[in-house]
Amino acid sequence: MLENEYKIPGEKLQLGSFFTKPVEMGYDEEKHGYDHRKNFISIGGFKHKPNVDSAVWLAEEIWPRINKKIPDASLNIYGAYPTKQISSLHSPKNNIRVHGFVPSLDEPFLKNRVLLAPLRFGAGVKGKIIDAFRYGCPVVTTPIGSEGIGPEDVEWGGLVTRRIDDAEEFADAAVALYNDRKRYESSKAAARKILVSEFDETTNLDAIVDSIERVNRDLEGHRQRDVFGNVLWHSSNRATEFFSRFIELKEKNRKDEENRSEEPKCC
Repeated sequence: MLENEYKIPGEKLQLGSFFTKPVEMGYDEEKHGYDHRKNFISIGGFKHKPNVDSAVWLAEEIWPRINKKIPDASLNIYGAYPTKQISSLHSPKNNIRVHGFVPSLDEPFLKNRVLLAPLRFGAGVKGKIIDAFRYGCPVVTTPIGSEGIGPEDVEWGGLVTRRIDDAEEFADAAVALYNDRKRYESSKAAARKILVSEFDETTNLDAIVDSIERVNRDLEGHRQRDVFGNVLWHSSNRATEFFSRFIELKEKNRKDEENRSEEPKCC
């Protein structure tokens, strides 16, 4: 998109996706396979509005449909800074448990069978989905949740709904993935492939370092080819430099004002 629509030269671009490491404790397929996992998980900090919307929609509209078909399953909601609205979703009689902050991802992702991420807005690669993949936990999400995670022509690490805000479709996908061992195992394998091909820490970091070193080897030539950059850096057009100086000076003045206001006043 940057090259084709915004005409940015390819030599000025380098993809820097998530840098993922293997799960530090390592999950054992014998101990953390399909038969040793149960229930659904939703996770995400609640200072982020998409996570609040997702959890509320999940608990109020999607979960009753899932629980009707899988009555012995529970929905476990994790996330720091739960609001009153989120805390009020806790309802053991309806098999919904709000756990709040969790210090480690190990227990949530290794005990629960499927991550539910019904995101209806938001941008960027979703860290919760990458983490779920790392722990061998397949995901059900919307097109918003899956964007940027894996090429479109490969099998995904779970199921992605066609529509963003269809509770019935999302619930059906969740039930299908939860109950179908073959599809579940296939999704786990696909998730591992995506992590290796798209998000491996060593591969992605090496690519960025190589691109920086390539520019440094021919820095003057790189700058000469960058016609638009030269125009912007001309003394009459150095807006970004002078604007940053303005921000720095403004911040200094603000702090000086605060310090003066804290000085004791004369009687």
